[in-house]
Amino acid sequence: MSEIRAIVAASPAIDTHRIFDNLRARWPESQVSHAFIGLYNTSAASLPELTSSLDKKVSGLSLSITFSSVRLSDDEKSVWFIPSDSSSKDLVALGADQQSKLVVYSGPNAKSVLQELESDHTIATFTFLCDGLSVILGSQEQPVIYTKRTGPWSFKTNNYIDGEWRSPVKGQWMQVFDPSTGAPFHNVASSTAEDVNNAVKAAQKAFETWSFTTAETRANYLKAIADELEKRKPYLTTLESLDNGKSLEESEADMDDTIGCFRYYAEQILEFEAQKKTISVDVGNPSFEAHVTHEPMGVAALIVPWNYPLLMAAWKVAPCLAAGCTCVLKPSELTPLSAFELADVMHSVGVPKGVFNLIVGNGPDSGSPLSSHPDVSKVAFTGSVPTGSSIAAAGASTIKKVSLELGGKSPAIVCADADIEQAIDWITVGIFFNSGQVCSATSRLLVHSSVATKLVDGLVSRARNIRVGPGSQPNVKMGPLVSLGQFNKVLGYIESGVNQGATLVCGGGKHTPYVPNDTPSKYSEGYFVGPTIFTNVKPFMKIWKEEIFGPVLSVMTYENEDDAIALANDSSFGLAGAIFSTNPEKCNYLSRRLQCGIVWINCSQPTFVQLPWGGQKKSGTGRELGPWGLMNYLEPKQVCSWVATDSKGWDWFASSTQ
Repeated sequence: MSEIRAIVAASPAIDTHRIFDNLRARWPESQVSHAFIGLYNTSAASLPELTSSLDKKVSGLSLSITFSSVRLSDDEKSVWFIPSDSSSKDLVALGADQQSKLVVYSGPNAKSVLQELESDHTIATFTFLCDGLSVILGSQEQPVIYTKRTGPWSFKTNNYIDGEWRSPVKGQWMQVFDPSTGAPFHNVASSTAEDVNNAVKAAQKAFETWSFTTAETRANYLKAIADELEKRKPYLTTLESLDNGKSLEESEADMDDTIGCFRYYAEQILEFEAQKKTISVDVGNPSFEAHVTHEPMGVAALIVPWNYPLLMAAWKVAPCLAAGCTCVLKPSELTPLSAFELADVMHSVGVPKGVFNLIVGNGPDSGSPLSSHPDVSKVAFTGSVPTGSSIAAAGASTIKKVSLELGGKSPAIVCADADIEQAIDWITVGIFFNSGQVCSATSRLLVHSSVATKLVDGLVSRARNIRVGPGSQPNVKMGPLVSLGQFNKVLGYIESGVNQGATLVCGGGKHTPYVPNDTPSKYSEGYFVGPTIFTNVKPFMKIWKEEIFGPVLSVMTYENEDDAIALANDSSFGLAGAIFSTNPEKCNYLSRRLQCGIVWINCSQPTFVQLPWGGQKKSGTGRELGPWGLMNYLEPKQVCSWVATDSKGWDWFASSTQ
């Protein structure tokens, strides 16, 4: 059982009953034991009537109502409030002291306060509540709800460089949009080469000491990071859902994987230090002793995408720090918010300044200067093929190590002997999870003609029952696409599929979102595209050849497995592939013939931190995760010693004459 602690700064124009009804609907009686309501700007004469009226609304709930124009006391149970003409700074001050309380502000100047909060870059906008301090601003008809994480009041929007938060050098900012509504809700730093240079210099300086810390020290930091992320998990789950658009259920799974990644590399570096860091080598000559050791590369530029913002950051940051490298992280400008929280976690657990740095900005202004910076020794990038190609070229010009995890157009082969119901389950996950915004999505379906009708009918039935809506809504399984650009891109591919002659059997355009607990019109400009399935697809079609990065499945049939393999491998990508068959020997045979870095048998998309992740062809170079992820940030060094005791040395020229 929990308490509602609320401040209602009411004016004569505001119906306090409506505000309380809004609160009461969000916390069922079974979850709330007590409500503290502070009232301001309401006539004293109306207080008894108001109290009696509210008591009738909350049967079974202990209710305390206070009428005052000043803070009552510093007692833990007292109610805090602000007048209806307060500014954003008043709210921030209130939040600093009452970080775990619920604050309701609904004054006549709510709109201007909202604008102040956004322009001050002090707080994020939400359309729902989560753990931590929440502030509701707006009118009684349509309150605007703000929230922040549990802990000291701080919603960061600046770069994190050398252990401190810094505004961008040129003072430029960019908007962050809510994919569910299409509306901007926050501003963040828009960094340039000057910010990049400051971050790299800080990382370079920190490398001098961090690279010589013990594996145990680094492991302890990673464990502390994981513990702190665990504490913030409810807030991070909500934040990622808002910023990216994915469902809360998907976002929560991302947080679990993020935490698990830091824990894994904490253990991995200890194991590596004990068993593999230094390896003795017999060179076949007793006069020499040799060993190979592994040392951190230096400053790493870590550039991550928008589809799994915090998880992709963890895939790079955790092994990078474990190896003894320092880093500059650049999240996607579309989804930067969880990266701020990661920086705040680093700060709160005491990671030495300069070891982890964060810059936020677009690709040309910050990503390009970062990947080409002469003092960066390693670049790890996840994203599109064109950007990856540019980064590879920039790396070549300065001879730096580059690992790339790029696009995919992964096939799923369903054999005649497959378990069709099982295949339906996994294929649905393989293309519609995360709204199809997955580099390894099995978006090309090759099904034996004898089972094609049954499989496609089952997929269509399943797809039509997927609830598409804002990630904040209950029971939503598929959120919006991440941005207007991505929305238009996916719709363009759907249109091309129709125009090129494919048969659209499911979906096919903008989707009306499922919003049982909100006003549908609020989401009319959201980037919703429903599950889409095409049949009668041909190899020349764009929907078959090009990466769509959306919830679009293209289906072709085949008659023999040689044809299926040929069609599967006829792609410029080679990230992943799936095979569905009840014959283990057939599965193993086909898996050997698929030209890709990852093969799933009778499943699609399971991802484990212990296994290597990466592809062939244009899907990238190098591998992340597992021990391979750690080796991404380590350089081997041979150390060879002369140990002979019965010789003066190896004097090659001792017998030479002039």
